[in-house]
Amino acid sequence: MPLSPRAVARRAKKYLREHALDIFLVVQPGLENVARDEIIQHFPNAVQEPGGIALHGDLSAVYELNLCSRFGTRVLIRLATFLAQTYPMLYHHTRRVPWEILLGNSQDVDIRVSFSKSRLRNKAHISSVVLDAISARASDVGLSRGDPTEAGPTRIQARLVRDRCTLSLDATGAHLHKRGYRLATGRAPIRETIAAGILAMARSSDYDVLVDPFCGSGTICIEADLLARNVPPGCLRTFSIESSPLFAPGISAHARRAAAAKLAHSHRQRILGFDIDESVVAIARENAGRARTTMVEFHASDAMSIDYSMLKSPRDRGLIVSNLPYGERLSTKSGAEEIFRRFQHRLGETGSGWDFAVVTTSPDALEDTRLAVRDQIRLVNGGLPVTVIFGHVE
Repeated sequence: MPLSPRAVARRAKKYLREHALDIFLVVQPGLENVARDEIIQHFPNAVQEPGGIALHGDLSAVYELNLCSRFGTRVLIRLATFLAQTYPMLYHHTRRVPWEILLGNSQDVDIRVSFSKSRLRNKAHISSVVLDAISARASDVGLSRGDPTEAGPTRIQARLVRDRCTLSLDATGAHLHKRGYRLATGRAPIRETIAAGILAMARSSDYDVLVDPFCGSGTICIEADLLARNVPPGCLRTFSIESSPLFAPGISAHARRAAAAKLAHSHRQRILGFDIDESVVAIARENAGRARTTMVEFHASDAMSIDYSMLKSPRDRGLIVSNLPYGERLSTKSGAEEIFRRFQHRLGETGSGWDFAVVTTSPDALEDTRLAVRDQIRLVNGGLPVTVIFGHVE
């Protein structure tokens, strides 16, 4: 007779009482340092590892990371790590994982496989072996093979590195950059997590005025508002762990209340977004409305005609942050370089005293001597390698 949902819940609670969770926040290359600095404030045991940040914690830590991480890709609960030089070894160790407390009466799972320097290299076969072991474990403890769930399959990641396999439960679901406010976009938008990372590295909340002259669907401006007010980026969405036997409504509700209590209600900052396309500006305003921003204004204007000297007083600190057109937004590399050169010239003419952080595929086209570069970092956005240039207009 299959285990009842109540029996599964009891097993899950017992497991959580007796085991600290091995948690891993996946982070896009280039954002590891800013993600580590964010997390270590709340979890002193967090350490940076290749691909992200690792820490030990309880279920509340999983909920907090999902809700509050601005820069992470997804939250994984590492279930087991073992030597897997052969498929029988993979099957044996996978079968020992307590899948019943993770999946309950539904074994509707999606196995994601990756490997590096491993003897096992057939993704389809690895996935099949893991799935067979999960089914066997379910049979061992009296669970039936369940039907697909409305919430969709539970994602299990199998990562093999140098013949060692790590099995992880995806506690997030849809990528963490999907905050829930950006239902419509312009062409080739910047990811929310990347925008937030750039803003944090530029210390955007320390400025009186922030401007994005190529704002598109408004992501940078909206993320600047959320960052300045300490709004939890995941507050508008749900996570896959909430449809698993590990879901604890009380812990989840407490995490959401605790995150909301940290809002900075008194912050004052003017955030301006400009785009030449009025229809795109309308999309940005809709997204900002869904995000419940309080400090953002969007205007239809050509970035090359903006007089930056008129956007702040001499006493104000001003920051320009923008994802310059490239890739799908322009048909040629030369076009991207030309826009970057024209933008530099306009900034040099009217932006004296402003700091900047701009994303470009053409860093070698930086030539205006009035723009003093302080730092550069490399990232990937939309599958394209880009460079973020931080600096000051003399």
